[in-house]
Amino acid sequence: MKKQIIITNSAEETRALGAQLTQTFKGGHVVLLEGDLGAGKTHFAQGAAHELGIRKHITSPTFTIMNLYAVPAAQKKITGVARLAHIDLYRIKTLEEAYAIGVMDYIGEPSTLTLIEWPKKIQNALPKDCACVTVTIKVTSKTLRTFAIKPE
Repeated sequence: MKKQIIITNSAEETRALGAQLTQTFKGGHVVLLEGDLGAGKTHFAQGAAHELGIRKHITSPTFTIMNLYAVPAAQKKITGVARLAHIDLYRIKTLEEAYAIGVMDYIGEPSTLTLIEWPKKIQNALPKDCACVTVTIKVTSKTLRTFAIKPE
């Protein structure tokens, strides 16, 4: 994957982008979702989950910090991903907190696709060999979003 700039004009388009990019991800990949509150990070995660065959309602784990979703067996055979870890570090104050609640256990785990909202709080602790993709979302109008997608 090379660096890309993509513009979406609705929540539906943002979810579709999440689904489209998920087709390129494998187990062990870590997607670092950067953007202000309301930028569309969770809409992106909803699209990713749908692409993996997860039919549960996906919400931001702002208060739970981390939501784990099992990928259906049929989809796991196609993608190699058995679990989606959706992590929101907005309320985490220190790296030690992230370790204490088990966030770091899913980073790079071979059967897990990990999506992290507010990743800067743990970025220095990511493994050097992390298969990371940074997705930076800029709000340019009420519905318009610009996505900068950059593999690390």
